[in-house]
Amino acid sequence: MTTGSVQLSETFAHVAAKMRADFELSRQVNHWGSKGSSREGILRKFLVAFLPRVAEVTGNAELISTDGQISGQCDVLVVDASTPSLWSSDSVRTVPIESCHGWVEVKSQLSVAELTTAWKAAVKIKRMPRTAYQTNLVSSLLGASTNGAAEQLHRDMAPQCHVFAYSGASLETLQAAMGKLAADTDIGMGLDSVCVLDQGFLTWVTLEPDDVRFGKEFPGSALATYASDPGQVLLFLNAFLHAKLSQIALYPLLDFNQYVRERIGTRVGDFVAPQRSGVPTSPSASGAAHGTDTSR
Repeated sequence: MTTGSVQLSETFAHVAAKMRADFELSRQVNHWGSKGSSREGILRKFLVAFLPRVAEVTGNAELISTDGQISGQCDVLVVDASTPSLWSSDSVRTVPIESCHGWVEVKSQLSVAELTTAWKAAVKIKRMPRTAYQTNLVSSLLGASTNGAAEQLHRDMAPQCHVFAYSGASLETLQAAMGKLAADTDIGMGLDSVCVLDQGFLTWVTLEPDDVRFGKEFPGSALATYASDPGQVLLFLNAFLHAKLSQIALYPLLDFNQYVRERIGTRVGDFVAPQRSGVPTSPSASGAAHGTDTSR
């Protein structure tokens, strides 16, 4: 009798084999930009099929924050399905940073140089301010800088950042390079994992007295490599993103107005209240505001 875990592993092994076959077919595409888009599309198709519907998977997008910071072009984004883009066309979307839960850079052959570039992009994205939230209990807590739990929640709200590669340098080589990058970066600000389909993956592991936590870097975390077959690599990435999406009910909702207010333009003239017949004009909207005697 096949157990649920074995059946799940077999399912992801078949999915990985199909993705690898599609990747090989993409080699026939001559235009490099089209070839890259095709390989990103293979991963997006996988995520669309296996992630919960609270999230939307998109690509050819950029992230923006209320202070005007803009990310570079993003290969794959996992975003809040209920929040519209700030702007969208056939070729690119602009997404508020508050709505982004996951960011994935896709590589055909991952080198140390490409890992370094992806690391820097992840740091930039995680440092983009996430401030445009509707007022509720959680967002009120996030504004309390003295509340340690609130500060930790805000850090946890930063998008997960991953690299997904079809092949690449050895896991040991990538581990050494990523460890050096992390040593010069604030804790938790870089990549959360690197997945190499034909080798395995590397991610942070935090050893606790009664538990082991995989994923985001915390104080005391270590970077570990796991030699895995392609199905297990996909299973890990899927589970990691699922864990993130299971938390979003705790997060406050986007306040779209905060993106609009700063970009509406300059007000011309004074505020003018309507003069309705038979309705006394309030002092704040009458001549009293300009020093006129309204007592008569």
